[in-house]
Amino acid sequence: MLTEDYIMRMINQALAVFLAALGLKKAGQYHQAQQSFDQALEVLLGLRADLANQLEDRQLLDLLTFRDRLDIERLLLLADIYREKGEVYALQDSPEKARWLLSGPYAVPRSSPGR
Repeated sequence: MLTEDYIMRMINQALAVFLAALGLKKAGQYHQAQQSFDQALEVLLGLRADLANQLEDRQLLDLLTFRDRLDIERLLLLADIYREKGEVYALQDSPEKARWLLSGPYAVPRSSPGR
């Protein structure tokens, strides 16, 4: 059974990897940034990134649910990961992959309230 402490550790680990990936993106190391974003996704969801990318929206939401409550912090971090991956794909001139990630169900504008 997952505990709240475990979930908080998971979020903190995923956030640390996410922040490292942002640094790689800023440095123009796009391939390494994509790998780090995938690693953050894996830590956050407990699944390999390639498997997570094949899940339906409802399945992803189920993974982010604990004790019948959707974990909004994890959902927002997931949205950030997908958005940043999409931006890196756009920078790498991969418009189809970028469009899928930037307009998907977890696309959250940077200026959304409470962020």
